[in-house]
Amino acid sequence: MLFFSWFAWMPERIGQFVYLLVSLSILFLGTRAFLQALLTSLGWDFWKSRYRNWVCLLVSSELIGSILTTKLELLMVGVTLYAFSLLLTGRRPLLAGLCMGLLLNWKFQPLPIIGLVTLGLGFINRKTAIRFALGVVAVVILLMPLPFPFQSWDATIKIHSAWKESLSAFIERDWLAFHHLFTFLNHGLGIEVPYRIAQGISAGAGLALAAGLAVWLQGVPRADKARLQKILLIALTMGCGFIVCLSPLSQSNAYIWYAPMVLVFAWAAERTGARPGWVGLVLGMTFILVSILYSDLCPRPLYKLVFAKGIKPVGALFLLLSTLSLLKRLRSSDVG
Repeated sequence: MLFFSWFAWMPERIGQFVYLLVSLSILFLGTRAFLQALLTSLGWDFWKSRYRNWVCLLVSSELIGSILTTKLELLMVGVTLYAFSLLLTGRRPLLAGLCMGLLLNWKFQPLPIIGLVTLGLGFINRKTAIRFALGVVAVVILLMPLPFPFQSWDATIKIHSAWKESLSAFIERDWLAFHHLFTFLNHGLGIEVPYRIAQGISAGAGLALAAGLAVWLQGVPRADKARLQKILLIALTMGCGFIVCLSPLSQSNAYIWYAPMVLVFAWAAERTGARPGWVGLVLGMTFILVSILYSDLCPRPLYKLVFAKGIKPVGALFLLLSTLSLLKRLRSSDVG
């Protein structure tokens, strides 16, 4: 609420406009910093990539959806990309941690990214990992007592308790109204997955991603900085994939979170020399499942059916698995 409160004093339409302007500006600056970091650290120039138009196509659709619904995720993705630009270039890991900690104070969504990045950084450089983790923890701790100067201790505790109880009840009651893989399993395939079991599956998937990253780290030489920077991109891909596919509050209009995954896929496709036909097939299928079927271009009866079945995360999962397959090929070349 700290961020939203800056615009609450304005007239509603003006406040929304300024809020979106600030969010889009941060998204633009974060994306520009991230693309520059890819060029500086890995030698990949996005604007010369043969897949740049594909990336813009996939991302723009979700960007428009987030703008129309004034989603906070616009700003959060921008801050995340800026934090990763700092990590990729080896500059200011503490500041990168402060940025991610700020987002964690707003929503729990970035938690998978933070955990996977900390694991990867721990392999690269323990001092860097400690600085990054300290930045995250410092912001969370510093912002927790922020309401106390304006509210009594008892009132603040009651507010937090009521928020926790209401959020837990809301998630458990309406979690299948959101667009994650469990919605598709329940509504699309008719496989009933209770909420508690879904929580266990999500936790297991998170641990599997962490284990997969740990396996990828084995045999990669620490001395090669370029190879180690790929670890950060893998962690970013896995984290964003977890957010859109398995988060119980994954919203259709907040799939801007999968934008970093699209960028990493395009980079990995060129880095591995993947066949353009296969790349086009993956991006085209992803675009259809994630965007076209959920847009006004889709016939209304089909749109209602697709929306009810929760097919959207299937496209994100398809892109995630395709990206990880390319990254696996990169690992083989790195170790070899």
